[in-house]
Amino acid sequence: MTGQPVAETDPRRLDRIVTNLILNAHRHGAAPVEVMVDGTTIVVRDHGPGLGLGLTIGQAQVIGAHLTLTNANTPGGAVATLELPRQTPATPT
Repeated sequence: MTGQPVAETDPRRLDRIVTNLILNAHRHGAAPVEVMVDGTTIVVRDHGPGLGLGLTIGQAQVIGAHLTLTNANTPGGAVATLELPRQTPATPT
């Protein structure tokens, strides 16, 4: 694929999802909280013990995103990976 990937989504819901992931990492996890973006994937990682994401999971489903919650491989922490639906490229006519 060439160029930057483009996600087709509701920006208000995306803002709410990412904000909730970051707030959850600060409230239930521990510093440092890391946010990484790679194409249409957003990863929020903390270094603490907990998760609490009920509403965030529902918001992700509404915009067609895939939210995966896992434990970090290094000591402690949670990793939330949000994969946004990619925009389908227009076909030349």
